[in-house]
Amino acid sequence: MRVPRFNMPFETGLAIAFARRSNHQWRLFEEARYRLIQSLSDLNGFEPFIHGGTPAGILQALMDAFLERPAEEEQLVELFGLLLTYRRKFMGVRFFEPRPFRTLVRAAIETRKKALLVAS
Repeated sequence: MRVPRFNMPFETGLAIAFARRSNHQWRLFEEARYRLIQSLSDLNGFEPFIHGGTPAGILQALMDAFLERPAEEEQLVELFGLLLTYRRKFMGVRFFEPRPFRTLVRAAIETRKKALLVAS
């Protein structure tokens, strides 16, 4: 029997609740326009960042979402390429075990440093 997964709506709710009690900000990204109204109608009136399911769309949505901390498109494209390299390297790895998770965290930190998006 298939059971629907509710991780993303649950995590969205946690982010919103945390933001209401702190200085935390949250963003919501969606592949298709108007789909949020069908899947999570309690957020009706909130405008998600639509990415269209493509790498270029995701990069554009990220740049739109984080205007107050802008990144150059070239930097994001470079970061995307680095992440693809790590994705191929880690195919089939179970990340919730301690060693692979630590390796993934180190890879993310190294990627961040290489992309120069955040000072190291």
